[in-house]
Amino acid sequence: MNSAPKSSVGFFCAAQREGIHQSLGEALDGGTDTLTLTRMSVALNGRERSRRGLNEALYCHQSPAATSRYLLSHVVRSEPHKSSGFWLGPAAGSTAAQHSAGGKVLPLRSKKLQVVVREPYAPAGTRYRLLRFMIAPASSSRPRA
Repeated sequence: MNSAPKSSVGFFCAAQREGIHQSLGEALDGGTDTLTLTRMSVALNGRERSRRGLNEALYCHQSPAATSRYLLSHVVRSEPHKSSGFWLGPAAGSTAAQHSAGGKVLPLRSKKLQVVVREPYAPAGTRYRLLRFMIAPASSSRPRA
């Protein structure tokens, strides 16, 4: 339920406060549509943190405004980066933060994961190639940072 529709998008909310009784009744009667979404598991340094990631994970400095320094690798490319971190997420997370950072809005049924670097800092002469990319579901190459 989106209890604050004036200030929150509530993309996956089935109802707003005013229609909650009707929406709950429909759900209990089996009258609502279902949608299976891709989720992701999140691990840090080989330790699983969550198996139920629906939107996205932000990898950044403890203070999100600080510069993060990391090595981003995908397939055969590896780059040292400086930025305010990067987003990693499935389609459900592509409509807000990732999209605002320059990523693509993915179809909700997409099984791809998207990586979007936030606010890259590239000193003169530096060119990043791994700023935005997709990871196919069968890909054995996961981004490493």
